[in-house]
Amino acid sequence: YKKHDDHLWQADCVEAMFDPTADGKNYFELQVSPRGTSFDTRYVSRRVPRPFGHTEWESGIEAQVQTRGTVDDGDEDEGYTVEARIPWKAFQAGIPPVEAPKAGATWRANFYVMDAREGGMRAAGWSPPLVGDFHVPKRFGVLRFRGEGEGDAFSKPAPKTTEGDAPEGPPGQVPSAPDLQGAKKNPRSPHADDDEELEDEPDQDRDEEDEP
Repeated sequence: YKKHDDHLWQADCVEAMFDPTADGKNYFELQVSPRGTSFDTRYVSRRVPRPFGHTEWESGIEAQVQTRGTVDDGDEDEGYTVEARIPWKAFQAGIPPVEAPKAGATWRANFYVMDAREGGMRAAGWSPPLVGDFHVPKRFGVLRFRGEGEGDAFSKPAPKTTEGDAPEGPPGQVPSAPDLQGAKKNPRSPHADDDEELEDEPDQDRDEEDEP
């Protein structure tokens, strides 16, 4: 996958989803592959519009990738690191105005990795979605912004979590998460609104090519 907005989730990539207003509906998705190729889209509700959101939305993302191995080669690799920047104005599309956050401001967010290996795809999330789908805004963790000079946001690992916790704080390290294909159906989340049961919401019209 070498073109912008290719279906990167079908191979190795990292993903980020942001819900700046924490309304559980309007959220943005960005992906970057080991090649530095990007995919971006936005949604007005969980997986709406179909099939892949408003892909006409352009985030203006700039990404650089440092690989520790060889891309598209079967040799032994150690991994890759992605650094990206996105202009704040990109998050003002289609939702209530979003200003550049000040120190102490919080967004809901989640971060994922897709790891293609022999025998199938593996996936993990910073805040485990607990169902076989990345698109669960109620399971997003809390991303807290620091002020300039307040230290390295990645100096501490993300807090340890139990199966039902959505983590709070900067994602210093990505904890391991259950393989999504083996995730439980209809789990109860202690952070769901009004103790509402979080449903997997299987989709009758979901294509095999749908992203996680």
